[in-house]
Amino acid sequence: MAPLPTLPRVNIGDLDWQERHLGGVLPRLVDALLQRGELELVVQAAHERPDWFCARAAAQQLCAAGEPGRAWAVLEPFARTGWLPAVSGAVVAPARAGRAAEALALVPDVPTQRAEYRRRWGR
Repeated sequence: MAPLPTLPRVNIGDLDWQERHLGGVLPRLVDALLQRGELELVVQAAHERPDWFCARAAAQQLCAAGEPGRAWAVLEPFARTGWLPAVSGAVVAPARAGRAAEALALVPDVPTQRAEYRRRWGR
């Protein structure tokens, strides 16, 4: 399979908004697409939009199908933002792919991360 295109800029504020307001593709629509076998479409939406709900669900399906490397490719851009829900969801994929050091490197210094988040977003 060809490498996925570079993700448009993702930032913590966008991801937080998606999570709090169910922005982007609704989780129940993502689930319905996956039930119909549209995994590749969900992976594509995760990268092109970028959509957290698509990324999370696609990665779960890919891990369950024994493709943790592809799951990591979907989650990595989200996890690299440092957004805690993405990081916690993403560490499983590289660990399952035998890249535990990479998974551990994703885990932020939580007190520092929280302080930075509050400073940037006032929460």
